[in-house]
Amino acid sequence: MANNSRASNSGLVVSVRGSVVDMRFDAQLPPIYSLLRTGEKNQIVIEVLAQLEERIANTGSGAIT
Repeated sequence: MANNSRASNSGLVVSVRGSVVDMRFDAQLPPIYSLLRTGEKNQIVIEVLAQLEERIANTGSGAIT
């Protein structure tokens, strides 16, 4: 996952519930309302909705997850 306007910060999907995706970031949590891109060609855009724990971000996707 990377926000194109900032340095790359990779995350790992830990949970998917419908359009809600929880992600773990070991380096740094992205700010709330950040747009993240994923998928083979970065075609899926998800938005950070909350920071749940020290390293877990709750995100939402407009695409089918």
